[in-house]
Amino acid sequence: MLSADQKIVLEEKGYLIIPKKIDDNLIISAQKSFSTIKKKAKKGMYPYIRVYDNYCLTNNLAGIEMTFHKDILDQQIFDFIQKTKIIDYAKSILGDDIELDLSRYHLTENFSHVGIWHRDEKINHDNESIQMNVFLYDETGLQIIEKSHKQFTDEENEIEKKPYTTLNSSKWINTKAGEVLIFDPAVLHRAISEKSRANIHFRFKKRSTDKIKSNLFNDYSLVISKEWKDVLDNSPKVFDETIFKKYEKDKGLKSIFLIFCRRIIYNFIFFLPLKSKLYKIFDVRPNLYLRRIFNISS
Repeated sequence: MLSADQKIVLEEKGYLIIPKKIDDNLIISAQKSFSTIKKKAKKGMYPYIRVYDNYCLTNNLAGIEMTFHKDILDQQIFDFIQKTKIIDYAKSILGDDIELDLSRYHLTENFSHVGIWHRDEKINHDNESIQMNVFLYDETGLQIIEKSHKQFTDEENEIEKKPYTTLNSSKWINTKAGEVLIFDPAVLHRAISEKSRANIHFRFKKRSTDKIKSNLFNDYSLVISKEWKDVLDNSPKVFDETIFKKYEKDKGLKSIFLIFCRRIIYNFIFFLPLKSKLYKIFDVRPNLYLRRIFNISS
């Protein structure tokens, strides 16, 4: 459960980092399991994926949907998730009757990634949801605008002109493997990482009273706590394959040509100003590594 002081920090800043409470051996086991899951997704054996920063012929994974899908979930990952106590945190914020609305792996692989500033909920929303990231590795991969869940910031007008810029009031979130980030869905934030990273993202909501129990988790041969089974049995969306499209790589000549153009922009025209229209036209993100090496502002 969250303490009164922790709840105050979350309410004031819009986010809270929970220190690691997991044994290192469990983290290592989860990392090994994740590597297996990632390989399966890259080989096309699991189709519910996100591909960003598509600068090469092989898929550059950015997300793996449905953490609890039976084709990728194993006991090591599940033990890791259960030990984080994220259900306890969600219940202390939303009440005992909760459901899991979304869960996916977020990752950055071969190329640096700069996300678009966004909110996942409107300012002053009804406080019926909360989001959490559980980190598989040490990570500096997120920027947040403190207190932006309560009001718009003056800098937001710059986002449309310079979608990849670092706002002056932004704060880097530095986390260790096993730590938990809790944040209000209305907080202005973006993913940004020069190096590889991986975390598991969750969105919990207050349970709908008319929800029909799925009982889909009965088909799994995993050791599961009573509280997790209750939540998952009442969270059919986390198992619903119809919500997510199966990723199919476009192998046409036009697609290959665009990949070639993106790679040139990313590797050789990395000095472009952040407001350059080329980024938007070709769907390219700034190369953080080369911009840092050549001391170009990002």
